[in-house]
Amino acid sequence: MGDCRLTACQHANGRDWWLVNHRWNDSLFNKWLVTPDSIYGPFTDTKGTVHKEIDWYGMAQFSQDGTKYAMGSSNGLVNIFDFNRCSGEFSNLRTINFNPPPPFHISTLSSVYGVCFSPNGRYLYLTGVNYIGQYDTESDTIENSRIIIAMNDSTYQNDEPFFTMALSPQNEIFICNKQGFYYNSSFHIIHEPDSGGLACNFEKEALPVLGCWDNTTLPNLVNLKLGADTGSLCDTIVNAIDNRLQITDSSEIQVFPNPANEVVYVEEHKLKSKGELEMFDAMGRRVYVNEHFDEATVVNVKWWVNGLYFYSLKTKEREQRGKFIVEN
Repeated sequence: MGDCRLTACQHANGRDWWLVNHRWNDSLFNKWLVTPDSIYGPFTDTKGTVHKEIDWYGMAQFSQDGTKYAMGSSNGLVNIFDFNRCSGEFSNLRTINFNPPPPFHISTLSSVYGVCFSPNGRYLYLTGVNYIGQYDTESDTIENSRIIIAMNDSTYQNDEPFFTMALSPQNEIFICNKQGFYYNSSFHIIHEPDSGGLACNFEKEALPVLGCWDNTTLPNLVNLKLGADTGSLCDTIVNAIDNRLQITDSSEIQVFPNPANEVVYVEEHKLKSKGELEMFDAMGRRVYVNEHFDEATVVNVKWWVNGLYFYSLKTKEREQRGKFIVEN
């Protein structure tokens, strides 16, 4: 796995978590589903950009609402995706080539050190060795929307001032000094990151850090207050969406054995009408459907990939949901 780019986003059910990291030397992302009692995965996603060179620099973050993900590394490429909190799937890849404008580049490609979304998710901030760029993710051409909001010059304490970033509880972006905090150093701060261009109000060396030694790092913070996506198809914690459709977890339905290795028996003998039985893997992909379920059926899972699966039985009256494990 690549260094520095492990991050997480809360599942749409408001309880579980998606843990994501880009692998080194290929285009794969590894994803794990972390539940209160288990960790499932890794599941792989091949939608990213190949990163072949030494990549111990870089950062990855989700937007505060969990709908966007951005990852950059030492080769200067940044992947931006839309993210489905329910299925854990990436889509709509956009790529930024993070080359600083002359004369501020130090090589053909500039490493991406810091990645951070604005609180409302519209603007993406990237730090390089000598400058900070703001990108508008709502632009038709994100790369061309870049505005340089800060550059290194002789007024800084050293010649490499910009490194990792973090969004504070006050919705300001703090930027660490690349050389670390050598006894007397400072955080740079973007005070109004939801504002476009220089209106974002960047302040260099805004917060002194005295008597501290820290080698370049800020924690890769995640949004611990994101919560459930109310009403989503995988919001299994909510007991009712509205008065017309009651949703419960495994009420009268029985799914066994669990774990299963060859077949799964599904029984529900109190149905008032026929229903639709669906099963999904941990990535949200439908792997089975029975549109005319009536009391009982047998599902062959002998060739299914080991892991966590979810089921949904819908009738006119309600929907019942649950999960089971396949271990072949």
